[in-house]
Amino acid sequence: MDIQGEKKSETSVFKKYWINLLLEDHRIGNEGIFEFVIVDAPDWVMIVPRTTDGKYLLVQQYRPAWQELSLEFPAGRLIEGEEFEQGAARELTEETGYAANSFELLTEARPISWSRQRMAIYQAENLIYKGQDLDDEEAIEVIAASSEEIREFIRTGKMYQMASILAYNLICNQ
Repeated sequence: MDIQGEKKSETSVFKKYWINLLLEDHRIGNEGIFEFVIVDAPDWVMIVPRTTDGKYLLVQQYRPAWQELSLEFPAGRLIEGEEFEQGAARELTEETGYAANSFELLTEARPISWSRQRMAIYQAENLIYKGQDLDDEEAIEVIAASSEEIREFIRTGKMYQMASILAYNLICNQ
């Protein structure tokens, strides 16, 4: 059975700000040509910042798609031309006010199958407070939590963003 695929055509159907919605025709195996909706958006980073007393910094912010507050690790999209680690350093300071002296790459991944995005998750340590520098559309509360508290947040559904749960599991399984 042939399971390979090949893109045959691509049409942008919506583009605004940093997101581009595409319709693409792909040949899949020997079965024919099928249309797929693809999201083309910037790559992004997530940071798991750990303080010297062993607590992790989380951010709580309003997520318009969910119409509710979300408790998660700091994260954000890369600026054009920015490398993952540069974006991690920038986002950490923007969202939490902290800079880190060390970043360790935990993983690079593709977060969802219908998007071209890539993501990288970093652990950040040796934190130094510099002051938050939020983007205009951000209102963020920084929360320091122990590993036990994060486990409880996940168990009770208070922390439910999938990438943050993945990041926490990567830390626990090092």
